[in-house]
Amino acid sequence: KNPALQKNPKLIAARGEQLIRNGNLSEAAELLALASSLAAVADEGVQYGVQAAAAFQSLENAARAAEVLRMASVKHAKSKQASSVHLQSAILFSQVNTSKLDDLQSRLREHLAIWPQSQTTRSVSLWLYKILREKLQLVEAADVLNILLQGEGQPSDEGLLSQAWYEALSQDSVDWLSVSDSFSRQVQSNPSPDHLSDTRQKLALILLDATKLKTLERSEEHTS
Repeated sequence: KNPALQKNPKLIAARGEQLIRNGNLSEAAELLALASSLAAVADEGVQYGVQAAAAFQSLENAARAAEVLRMASVKHAKSKQASSVHLQSAILFSQVNTSKLDDLQSRLREHLAIWPQSQTTRSVSLWLYKILREKLQLVEAADVLNILLQGEGQPSDEGLLSQAWYEALSQDSVDWLSVSDSFSRQVQSNPSPDHLSDTRQKLALILLDATKLKTLERSEEHTS
């Protein structure tokens, strides 16, 4: 094999594109995935990953397509398309692996960790919230939604945030003090959009009062 071809992502990608035109999708997909992993320019790396994924999907290998999209977006996270490509990889993964909710959760958390404020943050956080809520992990679900207190929120977030924390507090087994601490840490460390500031204050007061009430109840239980 040509040593230059093995190291140059542009040449590798060009070879892959030629193979697509020739109908050799299998080898083309692997070459484009390789080009993506070797690319030094973020936008080019993501582009090659998208091309590779399209070829894999044409081969009806959606699982491999999802993984290539994920790897390309994570490696080239600074590309302007990276967060959208990562979200697409998660969507594909969820379609192929309908029973692997834990793995899907990990991918969504990975997304929020890498792109905490992007055009996809809202969609991903709401998706993860829905999964956690259905699993009755209500405190974690509410915690995820606190990311909406950062950057650009929407007026409709007020009701959603309130509902999430109320549901978390309604659990019989909930540790109210830890919930209050978790909420306080989140909102104090992140700026809140003006239209959510009142909601944040209301929830903080509710959590504070609830914690005091719970502490009082426990104290009465010990003294009775």
